[in-house]
Amino acid sequence: YGIHGTNQPSSIGKYISNGCVRMHKSDVERLYEKVPIGTKVLITLSNEDFKTLAKKNGAIK
Repeated sequence: YGIHGTNQPSSIGKYISNGCVRMHKSDVERLYEKVPIGTKVLITLSNEDFKTLAKKNGAIK
């Protein structure tokens, strides 16, 4: 899957291609500074909060 910025904000959150996650450029820039290359990412559709998802997926105890 690709996680990247887009110059078409209307495409964010929509199923445009097979697997890409589109973000606003400013959000990509903030994440780039904080998230190391190789960080595992969970892509899911859920109504659960981040802490609950992290616990279920072993990211926190």
